[in-house]
Amino acid sequence: MKRILTFAFLLVAVTCFSQENVLKLGFSNLFYGDYSLGYERMISDNNSLNLNIGYIQPTSSFLIAPGDFKTKEFTVKSVDGGFHSSLEYRFYLGKSSAPRGFYVAPYVRYGQIKGVYSDSVRETLFDVNATGNMFGAGVQLGAQWLIKDLVSIDFSFFGAGVERYCAKLKYKTADHSSYDYSKITADVVDYIDDVDYLSKRLTNKVSTSNLTSKLPFLFPGFRFSVSVGIAF
Repeated sequence: MKRILTFAFLLVAVTCFSQENVLKLGFSNLFYGDYSLGYERMISDNNSLNLNIGYIQPTSSFLIAPGDFKTKEFTVKSVDGGFHSSLEYRFYLGKSSAPRGFYVAPYVRYGQIKGVYSDSVRETLFDVNATGNMFGAGVQLGAQWLIKDLVSIDFSFFGAGVERYCAKLKYKTADHSSYDYSKITADVVDYIDDVDYLSKRLTNKVSTSNLTSKLPFLFPGFRFSVSVGIAF
């Protein structure tokens, strides 16, 4: 009986006192194989820090398969997946104290994804190891509701910023034979030659075993997310 009363007391305490933590599960990108977990910690009546981490595996979604990316030249062989993370500093507006109400949140984020695809260039088949990195910063707008001071619904309806991407492609002949990789540098440039901004930033490094192409560039970034969690 004492254990039951103790448990009941703790449950009442959790739901009656002000919530200082929220643990959340992201739902907005599940259909695309993006699984994310968030943790928000109050640091004052109207401010908080919100940390998100996630795992990306597009082909785990029933909506996406490697074959969806197949063209005449390209065939995705594997998607190794990747991760993403972000940190927000939230300013809650209005009379309600955090973690409820509308908020403005500057953020920074970082992510990476890897995969392998095949590319036919000049009648030679190559395996291409691809890595994409992203770092960005911006500001987002959102609102969070607490149901019964326990269940949270977090809706970040608009976020915008600037992001730096860096794509790294390593070409290697599929049969691993010796090859003069300088022959295909012009073909790699041709893929993006129509976009002057990108073609000027592409660099190629030729070795006896592979061709490594790097493409760093800036691009506008946007955010949207919906998550559900528990406040405690």
